[in-house]
Amino acid sequence: MKHLDEIINQAEQKSENNDWYEFNLIINEELTKFFCFDFINFKTCVIEVSSIIHSVRRHGNTEKEIINKQIAINFDDINLIPDIVNYFDSIKLGGISEQTKLQTIKFMKKINDIYYFCICEIRTGRKKLGFKTLYKKPG
Repeated sequence: MKHLDEIINQAEQKSENNDWYEFNLIINEELTKFFCFDFINFKTCVIEVSSIIHSVRRHGNTEKEIINKQIAINFDDINLIPDIVNYFDSIKLGGISEQTKLQTIKFMKKINDIYYFCICEIRTGRKKLGFKTLYKKPG
């Protein structure tokens, strides 16, 4: 398995190789109750190179993010994803992904007066979460 830094580096180089990094989920009772399905069998979350590229392309432009009252993300922010997902401050169901038609979850965590929002797909067939995108707002 690749290390997260390797995956981020591939994304920075805009690699067409869609490698991934997988990290263990810390499943607590709140998650299981919240989703009303057997979330306890979900053991990992996957971060793919293509999702990192999408996130930085979509939410990394300072001028565009200011218009949306958001802060542009950068590749360093990707390193925070495991902590945002495992140690979230709040969580809620997101929408249905237009691309994959999968239900999403929105994790929020405040770090150094910045709110980070991490969207993950619920991949029930594989029993994994899949990182979709990341954005941040001032606290």
